[in-house]
Amino acid sequence: MTNPNNQIERLHTSCQNCIFAKYVAKKQTKCLMDRIEIYFDYNDKKCIKHINNDIEIIEVYNDQQEFFVINNTKCHYKRNESWGKKVKKDNWKKQVKQENRIKYQSIIFATSKLKDVITTIDSLLAQSIPPQYITVVRNVGNTIRPAAITEYLQTVGLPWKLENAVDSELSNLDIIDSVLSKRPYPYYSIFNAGTIIPPDFFQSINTQIYDKQLKFAVLIHDKLPVVVSTSIHYHYE
Repeated sequence: MTNPNNQIERLHTSCQNCIFAKYVAKKQTKCLMDRIEIYFDYNDKKCIKHINNDIEIIEVYNDQQEFFVINNTKCHYKRNESWGKKVKKDNWKKQVKQENRIKYQSIIFATSKLKDVITTIDSLLAQSIPPQYITVVRNVGNTIRPAAITEYLQTVGLPWKLENAVDSELSNLDIIDSVLSKRPYPYYSIFNAGTIIPPDFFQSINTQIYDKQLKFAVLIHDKLPVVVSTSIHYHYE
């Protein structure tokens, strides 16, 4: 299945010992979470062209069984028997999907209107995968009273912080750096207050990351970054 030399790279995932690997006799035939099926066409016996073209499936065997290796990537769904014993078998799929949910914080830059802040945060709260943390930024000269923002934030039911910029020379990027240094979630999102985020926005991103195995550094909308990988942010800082 590509890679004629069957060279396994440092970054890979072996299906051996995964509770979602299905076997007939001693040969793995599929993945119960359809991870192999993303890349491999069983009818044609070849890898499906994938947007991440370096990812491939290799058939590997040892003295006990024959199984797949997903080369050049980490499978987010691999779970061993120890994990399986802690979860009812009927709930395995539901539980692993619950564990594979994007963890992100949202940073909202306030306008001069409180209702804009509320509009954006309300649309974040309506997400099927809401943020882990919300930060509202008041830049120098913002006319909303801090107390008015905190009074609203106390009702949202999520951890939050109000950042009051006191130096007019600080850029938004400087402020983002400060926020990330305190709470480095895997991803962060940036919105100007007043933005309405579609209710399936982060679920769609989650599907791309965990179900379709797509990788991204920055998602851009209207030429502005919207969702960013924190590790990439630091890498190119």
